[in-house]
Parts: sequence; structure tokens; C-alpha cells
Amino acid sequence: MNRTMYHPVPIGEDFVRKNAFELIIGGSSSYSQLRIMCKSVNVTLPASNAVAVPWVSGIMQVAGRISTAYTFTATFITGVDSTYDAYQSLYNWRQLVFNHESGRIGLASEYKQESTLNVYDVTGDDAGLQYVFKYYGVWPTNMDTVTFSVDDDTPLEVSVSFAADKLQILSFAGGSGSGTEDSTEPVMA
Repeated sequence: MNRTMYHPVPIGEDFVRKNAFELIIGGSSSYSQLRIMCKSVNVTLPASNAVAVPWVSGIMQVAGRISTAYTFTATFITGVDSTYDAYQSLYNWRQLVFNHESGRIGLASEYKQESTLNVYDVTGDDAGLQYVFKYYGVWPTNMDTVTFSVDDDTPLEVSVSFAADKLQILSFAGGSGSGTEDSTEPVMA
């Protein structure tokens, strides 16, 4: 049985953390959809450059282009379910980016995916969505070193770093985000 969903703990039954983080990746012809419940997700928003502009008797600063890329890192537990392994699926996706056996670098159209990060509020009875982040042009840049040790009997924890072309925050708790995907209005929380 080939499942494409990895949820070791149902969303409504996680009483330890305030939020549960679900990363939904893909769905294109070259990569089937992957759904992972994450232990943690670090979202890096790019910084904007300040451009100094001479003004009368001083200098005024205005916003320039962004100076860093969109990135995020997801940490999850793998190996809990013996019939499905998210680590293997992410490794196969990483092989589409750069095949370590043949040395082939993939085309962007072969490995870039859309991704949705859902942040659930599990403090209530219905485990509703608190935030929704939508990433475009996502691909794995790094799969962190995995240490296997007989001294530690905890489940295997894996961290994967991703790059993205664009980020859009679709919704906030208690309200909507930027609305339509064509909207350029900033979202105020």
C-alpha cells in the first residue's frame, strides 16, 4: 500500500504542543503529494534593503528590493509507520534536484513544487486553522545529517531545509490573509 500521508499523531490528539504544523508538498506529475505533520517549522521572511536617498539637508531611507531568499526548515519524526517513510520520499525528491549517482542536475520544472504550511490551533475542540502559508517554487536544498545511535532509542528526527521563489500568507487566525492570489495589498494582523 502506497500512502502519501504521514500523520503519526492525529491533529486533535496532540495535547503537548499549542500548534500542530502540517506541510503539504507537491502534486505535480513528477512528484505525488506529500503530507507531513512536523515537529517544528522555521520560516525565514526575507529582509528588505534600505536605500539611502539624499534629501534636502539629510538622507531619507526608502525600501528597496529584498536582500535574502525565501527559506524554511521543517523538522519531523520519521520511521514511526512501517508502511510509509516520509524521509525516503523527501530523499527521492532531492534526487530530482541533483542525482548523486549520475551527477545530473534536474530542470526547475522537474523538481520545483508548490507547498502549503498549515498551522493548527489544537487548544480548542475543533483543531481549526490558525495560519496558512503558501510557498511557490519550493525545493529541498539540504537534508540535515542523521545520526544513528544505539544509545538513543527515540524515534528518528529529520530536518530538511527548503528554498522558495515566493511566499504568500493566505490567512491569519480570526481573519483572512491577502485574499486572492493576485492581491498585492499588505496584510495587517
